[in-house]
Amino acid sequence: MGVLGVFLSSPAHAIDSVVHGAVADLGAETSAAGDALMAEFGAEWSGIHSDRSGRWLVDWDLLAALRTGVLANSLQPLTLFGGHVLAWGQIGVRTSLTDPWSPYVGTRLGGDLLVMDHPGLSLSAPNTATSFSTLNTVNNMDGVGGVVATGVVGLELGASLLELDHSLRMVAIVQESLHNRGTYTPGFAFTDVGLGVRFDVAQSISTSVDVVVGAAPRRSNAGLGYTDQTLHGRLDFGLRKIFDNGMWLDVGLTAERYLDRITYTPGASYTTADAFTFSLALSFGFPLWRRAP
Repeated sequence: MGVLGVFLSSPAHAIDSVVHGAVADLGAETSAAGDALMAEFGAEWSGIHSDRSGRWLVDWDLLAALRTGVLANSLQPLTLFGGHVLAWGQIGVRTSLTDPWSPYVGTRLGGDLLVMDHPGLSLSAPNTATSFSTLNTVNNMDGVGGVVATGVVGLELGASLLELDHSLRMVAIVQESLHNRGTYTPGFAFTDVGLGVRFDVAQSISTSVDVVVGAAPRRSNAGLGYTDQTLHGRLDFGLRKIFDNGMWLDVGLTAERYLDRITYTPGASYTTADAFTFSLALSFGFPLWRRAP
């Protein structure tokens, strides 16, 4: 009865809280590329779930949406059209089955892709002699327009509280975050460290905060005799309210900043910083079908 008893026993430490359906989103962003107002309409499947014994804990967020909006990076705001795909997952193991509190070891993996274009412009290079698309003819839009891709893979170590109706996870984070090359900015691979907290009440409330700081590998310029290293810090906050009828309301806030540390061969160094990137999004989701009880 040993192993079998664990899986057939009453699920004293287990949780299941899931939303799925159509979603509409309205977001505002300010960054070095300008101010943007964007809207999305698509489908989302997101939630947190543990196995019956409470040993394994997994949460995920999958989104596919059409996206449109305006970017105020010139005297005449630029209209953009395209799509947004998001895939995010965390899976971890709790080392204790008898206590609601347990040490926790987990992994995180995710990707976020925006493809946004303007009529009459091209996402691809106009000819093989240049690597730039025609988007560079309408001012900087890196991070908002064109192809914007980020990816994360990392490890988590901390503590987990798990009950039938709520879950709390507090972890230290070590991760690699990848940012693709833009029209004006290079690609980066940051090694990040940080902290994360997530709290869920089953089919009611979900909230999370992640804070990370990281550095990319140094780039050398032998001709000018200096090295350049890019640093960044990022905060992500999310709050979700799930209603009794299965609908849900999300609020998301992101703040990020990039800095460059330039060091010359004689030893002098200088640090420059981009403007903060702030984004605030409000989304409303409604199920297309009800979950089975």
